[in-house]
Amino acid sequence: MKLTLSQKLNILKSKKTFISFNIDNDKKLIEYTLNDNFVRYKPKYNNFKLLDIFKDDYILNSKQNYTLKQILKQINIY
Repeated sequence: MKLTLSQKLNILKSKKTFISFNIDNDKKLIEYTLNDNFVRYKPKYNNFKLLDIFKDDYILNSKQNYTLKQILKQINIY
């Protein structure tokens, strides 16, 4: 799945339990919500995952991952 850097940063800093999301035909994350009650968002989103698993699969261990230097530069620390 393809995520923008800002999406990755928002997801990484979240303290929620679940992520509900939709992807397009090109496997891009088009909309998502971070939540503690995925049932509430079930009608609007096609997919949901535990946030920790999502982070591991699509951000931390992703082949399309940004380097630490790119992330720090984006948030103006580097």
